[in-house]
Amino acid sequence: MPFGRAMPIDDAVKLVPVYDPALRTFSVQLWKSGAPAGIHGLIEDFTDANKAVESINAFLQTAQVRELTNQELSDLGQELVLIKG
Repeated sequence: MPFGRAMPIDDAVKLVPVYDPALRTFSVQLWKSGAPAGIHGLIEDFTDANKAVESINAFLQTAQVRELTNQELSDLGQELVLIKG
C-alpha cells in the first residue's frame, strides 16, 4: 500500500496520506506523539482524493486537532494524487 509524504501539523501531530490499490481508495492516517491516532477513510470509501480532502477538517475536529489551512488542504490533495500514480 503506497504511503505519501507525512505532513506535520504541529510538533506532535502529522498526517500521512495513503492509497490502497486493491480497494482503489484514499485515506489519511492521523499520528499524535508518534503513535497512530485515527484514520480518515476507514469507514468511508474515498475513491476520489478530493472527497478525502473535502471532509478532512471535520475528521480533525473530532480528533481535537486544528483545521488545515487552504494551502495544507491543497498540499494534502496533491500528495494523495501523487501516491496513486
